[in-house]
Amino acid sequence: MKLILPILLGTAHALNDFFSGFILATYSNELSGESSTTLFLIYGALAFGGQIPIAIIINRGIDLKRATLFAISLLGFGIISSYGNSPTLTIMTIGIGSALLHVSAGTWVLKIAQQQVGITGIFVAPGVAGLTLGGILGSQNLTNIPLFTLIIGIALIISIWITSKSYNGSQRAEKSTASIEFDRHDGLMLLILAAICLRSLIWDIINLSYSGNNQNLILAIGLSAFIGKLLGGFLSDALGWKRWIQISLPLSSVFLVFFGDNTLAICTGAALLQSTTPVMVHLMYRVFPKEPAIAIGMTLGLGILLAGLPTYLPIVLKNLNFILIICCLVLPLYAWWLVRLIKKN
Repeated sequence: MKLILPILLGTAHALNDFFSGFILATYSNELSGESSTTLFLIYGALAFGGQIPIAIIINRGIDLKRATLFAISLLGFGIISSYGNSPTLTIMTIGIGSALLHVSAGTWVLKIAQQQVGITGIFVAPGVAGLTLGGILGSQNLTNIPLFTLIIGIALIISIWITSKSYNGSQRAEKSTASIEFDRHDGLMLLILAAICLRSLIWDIINLSYSGNNQNLILAIGLSAFIGKLLGGFLSDALGWKRWIQISLPLSSVFLVFFGDNTLAICTGAALLQSTTPVMVHLMYRVFPKEPAIAIGMTLGLGILLAGLPTYLPIVLKNLNFILIICCLVLPLYAWWLVRLIKKN
């Protein structure tokens, strides 16, 4: 019973990222290069950059169940609006809903998992598979996909609502009184994983999808990352997360650096590299033991946003309107949050 809700929330994660990849790829084919790039930047700013502001709100005790169901509802509204003629509205709705879903559902799973990394992996893993498949299908002009996605979303809302009634734990992200030890070794591991995050495969998959490269390779990498994240969580529980990192990181480096021209080696290296993601979530939770939503937002939001900077910063700098929007809306929120953290510590 403990795994049913995380599986449903992981499925919602996959569905959200699936339609995000689908609609971004669709607009990339239908609109001009400048328009599709602007939409992509808006989505990235909202879906990834918006997670920390949402996490601040969630940590004030927002009901995680209602927030998650509302996030899936926003996905539904985005799907419906995609049938109209307002790509900006669609992308903004999906971007905000995506940020809310990652934080609310991710925090909910983190509270269920406690110290079990494998359960967190059940939620974290499906996103990359959904994104990959959605990006591929979005490039093929399949008109029935939004309708099927909407139907599955409605089924998920009903399933999560029913299943969560038997869940006895707190559904709020209020501050915990539990003390989670965090030592210097944990900090070193977190820095290593943060550096790895800056080469996140998510941006690579999106780039490959838009450039029209081999879709079989894209699918293989995405599924490998999914398997790696899923198994990595359970292997971390079985072997100990420190030992698993000591095994997976060197092996991934060998496969990706020395055998980078071999598809099987690339997929194996990607799986090993991404298998550390659930561990990173829990390490970040050690940094913010009283603010689980911040831990989720830092790893699944801000970390991925930073991963795309080397690729998309030159594009952003050319778009002055986008820069003004970010400066006026996003940066003040981050500055307020940073000041708040400094005062608390």
